[in-house]
Amino acid sequence: MYKLFIVDDEKLVVDGLKSIIEWEKHQIEVIGSAMDGTNALARILALKPHIVMTDIRMPGMNGLELIQHLREKAPDIVCLIISGYSEFNYAKSAIELEAIDYLIKPIELDEIVKSVKNAIVKYEKKQNEKKSESLLKHSDFISQSLFFDLMMGRRIIEDVTFGAESDNYTAVVAESTSRYWEKAIQRSDVPTIIAEYFHERGFQAFTYIYQTSLLLLCSYQRGRNINVADKLRNALSGIHPLLENVMPEYSMGEITMGVGKTCFRVQDVHDGFKSAREALKFCQYTNKPITFYHEMVLAEQHQETLTVEAIVEHYCEIQGFHAFELYSKIDQLTGFSHQSMLKPTKLREIYFHLINVIFTTVIHEYEVRLETVLGERFEMYDKLNKMISIDEMGRWMKEQVEKTDEYLKSLKSSYKEKLIHDIKLFIQRNDSKDLKLNDIADQFNISPAYISSLFSKTAGMTIVDYITEQRMEKAKDYLRNSNDKILKIGEMVHYDNQRYFCQVFKKYEGLTPSEYRQKHGL
Repeated sequence: MYKLFIVDDEKLVVDGLKSIIEWEKHQIEVIGSAMDGTNALARILALKPHIVMTDIRMPGMNGLELIQHLREKAPDIVCLIISGYSEFNYAKSAIELEAIDYLIKPIELDEIVKSVKNAIVKYEKKQNEKKSESLLKHSDFISQSLFFDLMMGRRIIEDVTFGAESDNYTAVVAESTSRYWEKAIQRSDVPTIIAEYFHERGFQAFTYIYQTSLLLLCSYQRGRNINVADKLRNALSGIHPLLENVMPEYSMGEITMGVGKTCFRVQDVHDGFKSAREALKFCQYTNKPITFYHEMVLAEQHQETLTVEAIVEHYCEIQGFHAFELYSKIDQLTGFSHQSMLKPTKLREIYFHLINVIFTTVIHEYEVRLETVLGERFEMYDKLNKMISIDEMGRWMKEQVEKTDEYLKSLKSSYKEKLIHDIKLFIQRNDSKDLKLNDIADQFNISPAYISSLFSKTAGMTIVDYITEQRMEKAKDYLRNSNDKILKIGEMVHYDNQRYFCQVFKKYEGLTPSEYRQKHGL
């Protein structure tokens, strides 16, 4: 049974959640509840539930603060949020705190159960990752096993060296987009092949497989007065062709490598490994094959002069929704991000702002909400937060602009078609009046020039031609079914001059009114 703890300052909600849902049927036991964050924290730490379901706004400690404390003191617990508030700041904070879900009251019972089950899946995944990490096979060599523990931060020792000449240690983390990557690096001969490759280039290298990453711990063996970074970069550049040559049956895809800061004490190897992982994330973000940690640090120092406000002002200010203009701005922002190596957090914040600008602009211009097309804003923010590269963010943002543009075009098209239909109907129902273009424009509160242009483009004829067509069809009906004089029929369809009426009729029908009557009359 999985243990669930409920936190909400409304007793009715707590009692309802406990009693209405048949938790045992889902292998879940509600082991406790609380009505404020402070009391909840103490009870949760004592009872050790697997899942915590919490409200946000509560007296004392709120739900977000509670989750923050649990992340620090009980990281295995999976949290989900139920709230009556859908503000973006709450949703963003929930995403940053890794809450499994954010449910807005009122909530369907099935939705609650589904979210709790998702929390169980996440809990099990966490436990499995911990097990796989602890069961990870180490090399048979004591030194290699020892260094892996040092990289993972599992051991603290006073001193150890690779060998007599070793006084530098550089961690490298490599990953690939290839679906064959994990299978390829799991091959038993890969560590030996890589070790021999680095040995030929003056390095001693220990190779490890950790989850989906290839880890290297390298030490340069040929003296101190050497630019180790350049030597290592050259060696790493050959990893991709080496693996593809050894395993031609596998496509290696794009291999990205993060290189940590070089450590000169073995006690600092764990910090070197952490810096390598940071460099890898930045490497994937900027779509570069190799990134050294010191390069990332230099880029971040340069960015201290770049404020988000200044970038937003340059790239996010728009005058109305124009897809082409937005595509251009996104392309410019993508290029600028690559050039300046803009931090992921800053780029996401800029795109968050651009999303809000687009939503606001569309509401103002078209009086429609984009949530039905693009989803809720916090869902978009969640998707953006999961993206790891500059180009991926740019492509996704352009897709949202394209969806919006297509939606607005469909709205414009349906609006125009309805307007033309209404204009035609108005003309038909007022055929007894001598309608002018200004009369129609006044009726629909649109300028004569716009209504004339729109009608021509949409209906395939001018509005004057359409009025003439309606008058001629009515005149034909009179000619067929009455004995009225031609002069009178012309007047009935708003032509006071008989000669002009006959000219217009012949141009329209190919016959004079008299000829038409002789051919089709009673």
